[in-house]
Amino acid sequence: MRILICLIVLVFIPRSASKVSAVSQSSFSHLSPANVFVLCDNYGVEIRWDYPDSRHDVRFLVEVNDHLKQRNHAETQNRFLNISSMLSRPAYNNYNVTVTAVWRGRKLGPSSSVQFTFNQYGSSKIKCRLDFPEVELSPRNNKLRVRFINPLHLYSNSPALRNSTEHLTYFITTETIKIPKYFICNINNRTCEVYMNFSEIQDVYCVYLEGEIGQIRLNNTSSCYTGELRDYPPITVLLYSLLGVCVTLLVITSIILLLVKKCNAEIKKKASSAFPSFLEDMKSSNRKPLEPKLENMFSSVLIEPADPKPKQQALLLEDSNDLEQPFGSTDLENTDTDTKSTSAGSVVLDDELDELQDGYDCPHALKMEMDDGDIVDAYGPRGAVLDL
Repeated sequence: MRILICLIVLVFIPRSASKVSAVSQSSFSHLSPANVFVLCDNYGVEIRWDYPDSRHDVRFLVEVNDHLKQRNHAETQNRFLNISSMLSRPAYNNYNVTVTAVWRGRKLGPSSSVQFTFNQYGSSKIKCRLDFPEVELSPRNNKLRVRFINPLHLYSNSPALRNSTEHLTYFITTETIKIPKYFICNINNRTCEVYMNFSEIQDVYCVYLEGEIGQIRLNNTSSCYTGELRDYPPITVLLYSLLGVCVTLLVITSIILLLVKKCNAEIKKKASSAFPSFLEDMKSSNRKPLEPKLENMFSSVLIEPADPKPKQQALLLEDSNDLEQPFGSTDLENTDTDTKSTSAGSVVLDDELDELQDGYDCPHALKMEMDDGDIVDAYGPRGAVLDL
């Protein structure tokens, strides 16, 4: 009986072990990574996946193959991996990626493969592109300036542009220009810019851009500008100009005031030196100048008018005519008359001389003394000299 029991055990144990191994393999086959997808942007390529088992000792093997049969692989405990460093010639190759779970050194079921490429002419369903840089629009000389950073410099760390020697080719269309215009931006240019003409005045000016670097496609973009295309200086330039003018005026005014102050000081210095020394002493000692004293004047003095001078001259003329006549040519009556007239004239002359001396001073008149003590003028009418 014992021998029979041992034979039965030896027969059924291998069968049960084989069934257990088959069951375990079938159970692990349902724990393969799922939902594998690719994230490719301007700065790299990342693979993501899901895994239903929550055990911490499961690792994942990521394999990357290209169409040249080059294989690269890496392991990770995360459910994502950046494979940018595993790509060779990404601008031209097509890539195939698979993710396999590894538990205690055993490979479990692999995931389905995912294909992607940066080559716009590749056969992969997933085609990665780069974003077009941000476009800046501004008016320049009645034109619209389109300006942006060269993506060859902006995305220089991207695996898609690694060791690239291509230049950027981009196309611009507008609402009025339906046929794309072709432009090239070399790799040496830090920025790319172009000027667009618009035949009609519009409220809003929009441009649409497409671009490619070799066989790498850039996502399309658009940008609009609202306003006039006339080139006006910015408000900061106007403010700086106004500030400069004000500062210049202040400097000129200050210089003029300093010059005026200096001139006034020199004028005062010259004027002070022109004064006599005694005036300077008076000014320094604050002395007041002497004021002239007014003399007392007689306001009640009256001057009586003298007899007219022609009367005096007429009397003198008559006396001079009588004296010039020859002696003895007149009779005694005339002699008496002349003597009387001479006496009367002497009396009149004495009275008139007294009046003239009181009312009128005539220093140039030559006076002579008569025999009888009377003083008469030596000059008669019109300068005639009296013979006495």
